[in-house]
Amino acid sequence: MKLALQIAFRNISSHKRKNRIIFAVTTVLSFFMFLFLAFSDGEIENIKNGVSSFYRPHWDLRVFTKEFIRLDDRGENPWEETILNADELKKDLLAFPEIKEVISYVPANNVSLFINGKKYLYFSPIAVEKNDSFIQSKYEIVEGNTELISEKNTISLHYMMKKLIGAKIGDEISIVGDTIFDQVTMAKVRVSSFYKPYFDNPNLASSFLMPFEDLQNYVGYEQNEAPYLIIRLQPKVNPEKMQKQLISWAEDTNKELRFFTQKTSSRQDQWAMIYGMIRYIIIAMTLITFFIAAFGMMNVVSVNLLERAKEIGTYYCLGCEKPFLMAVYTIEIFLVNMIGGIAGILLGQGARLIVNALKITSEEPGFQIVVGSSVFYLGSSLSTVVWIIGGLAIITILTSLSTLGKALKVSPVVAVQELN
Repeated sequence: MKLALQIAFRNISSHKRKNRIIFAVTTVLSFFMFLFLAFSDGEIENIKNGVSSFYRPHWDLRVFTKEFIRLDDRGENPWEETILNADELKKDLLAFPEIKEVISYVPANNVSLFINGKKYLYFSPIAVEKNDSFIQSKYEIVEGNTELISEKNTISLHYMMKKLIGAKIGDEISIVGDTIFDQVTMAKVRVSSFYKPYFDNPNLASSFLMPFEDLQNYVGYEQNEAPYLIIRLQPKVNPEKMQKQLISWAEDTNKELRFFTQKTSSRQDQWAMIYGMIRYIIIAMTLITFFIAAFGMMNVVSVNLLERAKEIGTYYCLGCEKPFLMAVYTIEIFLVNMIGGIAGILLGQGARLIVNALKITSEEPGFQIVVGSSVFYLGSSLSTVVWIIGGLAIITILTSLSTLGKALKVSPVVAVQELN
């Protein structure tokens, strides 16, 4: 194998002009494939930072009562089974140095808003706790009271609501919806501010922010009560190890609690699932493109090898056998493809950094739906690199199988005739 590798490198340096063509094609192909997949990575990253982080904020662990899990596993409504002394439990959990934040969670259904004598359907309240630094980092107040979370009976509307429903600072709004007990409930609130997410999306335009205690009361829970808690850990703390530590602590203190890491959750955000399906489509398109490109590269390699009949015949005269030459030329094709692929990926990374530095944004809903946010962002993931390298490896195999068999059918006499 070492000898085959040495000969492959010698062949590459001896046929620079022809290998440059293959290298250029592979580089350009990898470059555009990288940008194509980076766009998909960016969509998913935008959704995670935008819509998903609002409706399902980041968490490392979740805390439920055992009865909640039992009811949920049986397909029954678990939302009436709550953690009753949530504030005390939070204090106990925050005593662990590995835990950064503990946030209460309450569910919220779609509600209707009555403002200025008009009714608007399908709005979603989002609770904001005073110490929830994660969700607060997802938006900025663009008008009105910046201290939203300290004011009771107030809400912050998406800034687009100024134009869409004509809302203004100080307007009184009636919120009508259902509690967790399927009872109609209503609350009167005042518009104290307008917010703008850093990663905006049309799905967020109908969402409004309100203090956690207000939403807790509105959906039918008492103070100091929550269906479950969200735990965020300090950086570099392993969630699985922390889960085991908390399970042991709950058993020692006779607390009927269950702890789940994010990885053990089988639920997925619908937005992430949609853009995940789009990514599979994009991956399929890149593979099709690779196969189309493979036929062109096969022709280039085939012509290249047919013109090197003297070289191949000389190897036969020196005692080389066909399997050995198959290995030599396969390695040669693979090395040229891989070098071109890596060059294309590096160029793609450079283009990605330049595009992201431009910070292209738009308030157009169509733009936001396509890119998953108000920010055009090219992402980067290990899977993108794996797909490109894997695609080039497939091209190498197809090229070797389709061209080497014919190209290596050379008689040693060819080398002698060439010399004569």
